[in-house]
Amino acid sequence: MPEIPLEVAPGFVALKSTDNIPIESSWNLFTNYVGLDIKQILLMGKSLNYFNSAQPFHIDLFNWLWPKIVQVSLDDFVEYWNDHKIRTQCNKQLPSECSPNYIYDFPDKFGLTYFGVPAPQDLVDALRENIPKNREECYRWVSDDFEVKAWRAYYVIGAPKFFLTEGWTIFCQMLPHFTQD
Repeated sequence: MPEIPLEVAPGFVALKSTDNIPIESSWNLFTNYVGLDIKQILLMGKSLNYFNSAQPFHIDLFNWLWPKIVQVSLDDFVEYWNDHKIRTQCNKQLPSECSPNYIYDFPDKFGLTYFGVPAPQDLVDALRENIPKNREECYRWVSDDFEVKAWRAYYVIGAPKFFLTEGWTIFCQMLPHFTQD
């Protein structure tokens, strides 16, 4: 299998904790952006008796619907966050007064250097051959049969947008389109 030398792309870099800004701090920003945290929204379905874990079709519908809703919400937040203008920070070394996307796209305008390491296609192909399932199989949370039924029910109710705040409404609207097996 081809390899990228560690001198080119080290597997990790040791940093002092004060130099490592954890991605987990972004969850607070996401919660502020959405207004609620994902866990609160998910638990709401149980506390309001929308979701019954004793019903297999409830579990399947939950597993079909909520990953889509959460992914759309996270993608929306990432787009918002990476396009927002960073406030002026005179005492910081990194650029401000522009978006993270702009800095990433034009690092030379800020005296920065792009250090991305392109992965050779033969390396990517070799790594993919070691994965026993394809991407679609890895991201499938329900059976093929349920997938078809769920999409049908989703379109019957008008294919509403996948918003966190509407997730349980969509769930409840779709439920009557399934029968207990």
